[in-house]
Amino acid sequence: MRDTVSRTRRTSPEGLRLGERLRQLRVAAGLTQSELAGDRFSKEYVSQIERGKTRPTKGTIEWLAERLGVDAGFLASGVAADERARLEGSLTRAEALYEAQQDEEAADAFEALPAAARATGVPELQVRALVGSGLAKMRVGDHRAALVLLNEARAISEAEAFSDVERADVLLRLGGCRVQLNSIQTALGLLNEAFSLAERSGLPCDALKASILSWRARCWLIQRDYEAAKEDVERALELAHAVDDLRTVGAAYFQASLVADREGRWVLARNYAERAREAYAQLADRVHVGQLTNNLGGLNFLLGKTEDAIELLKEAFSIALEAGQDADAGRAVSSLAQVHLRTGNAERELRWNCSTAASTTSTRPATRSSCSAGPCSSKAGSRMRKRLLPPPRRASASWGPPATALPLGSRAATSPPNGASTNVRQSFIAPPQRPFRTSVSKEGGDDLTKARFMYLLVIASLLAYFLACGYPHGGMSSGGGF
Repeated sequence: MRDTVSRTRRTSPEGLRLGERLRQLRVAAGLTQSELAGDRFSKEYVSQIERGKTRPTKGTIEWLAERLGVDAGFLASGVAADERARLEGSLTRAEALYEAQQDEEAADAFEALPAAARATGVPELQVRALVGSGLAKMRVGDHRAALVLLNEARAISEAEAFSDVERADVLLRLGGCRVQLNSIQTALGLLNEAFSLAERSGLPCDALKASILSWRARCWLIQRDYEAAKEDVERALELAHAVDDLRTVGAAYFQASLVADREGRWVLARNYAERAREAYAQLADRVHVGQLTNNLGGLNFLLGKTEDAIELLKEAFSIALEAGQDADAGRAVSSLAQVHLRTGNAERELRWNCSTAASTTSTRPATRSSCSAGPCSSKAGSRMRKRLLPPPRRASASWGPPATALPLGSRAATSPPNGASTNVRQSFIAPPQRPFRTSVSKEGGDDLTKARFMYLLVIASLLAYFLACGYPHGGMSSGGGF
């Protein structure tokens, strides 16, 4: 009996390319269709393969390749096995750099891989290279270039060779890129489509579903639809615990913490943030650990634990600098400045913090800035920091009582600290309610001493520098990328 087992489908580009290669190799070998088919196949079956009407099985491809004296991988995809192995090795190395958060190195490693993958004509390698390169470009802030790559990956993933789960994964990455470009409505559409594909696939993909829900909750938070955000994070937490994946768990708890903060449930928000930080710490993900440490500093301040808040914000600042995350460092130092301004201890503490920023940023190697051009990425930036920041001075061990105003970008709570009552969200960059006024001493003096004025001038200059470079204001971090 002749073996005619195959997968019959309508004519596809992949089938046509395989058929064309088969015909070219058969003609080059001087064989007719009947001679190539031998006793195993019919002439008509070989003709169907050459016309792209039938996609042969792996076993059939291997048998035909042996008859023609070529590599089976080359017959199937146009890429020899050793060439494909080299490309897959390059992809694996680039992906390892990305996972290790060596962002610039990963972006460089991925740079040539999409073109190399396109040359092979292998769809799965193309999508892998395009998505990887897109994610790496997102990490270094080139979101527009990432969007082009991810859209190309989306178009390729529409082919029959891909499953709904694979399509949903590409849509998740594309939706995340849209979130970071602040195209929230477009992102929601992509994430909704991704979740629908994952749901209907019937395949086990709880980690993917949890990631989609976490990103969608982030969109709901931006749109201030807190009920929808709460619903999504609760489902994400349930799915994340079921798959026991640390990164998925960390992302779900991160967004759950932000939802609880918006609802004024600061103790619960702190609990969730601590769990998220623990998960990311086990993964040695310093970027997310630093962001969550910043958020924990803000939550502790809101809960009246000023000393703990200051220590956490200092730690967040150091982690961000070590990880090369200038924007996160700007957020942490701005948050710390606001804490000092609102507790009335700027005169005793701001000099220490400014000197820490000066000594750290002037000695660490240059890192990527979030601004496309400006002083932060050049030697001039280092000189500017030295001019803005005063010489070091020992820190005081005394921290003032917590303020009742709402700092750090948090919305008003149902029960603010110290019995304060408010129902309006106060901007983080708003000035304190009573900005540094002192009574006249017995020895005489102005309401605002010269020393106090100099300290305010220093911190104002520092904040202006960070904001001029495009850094966000102090406040809660909403999480990084993938």
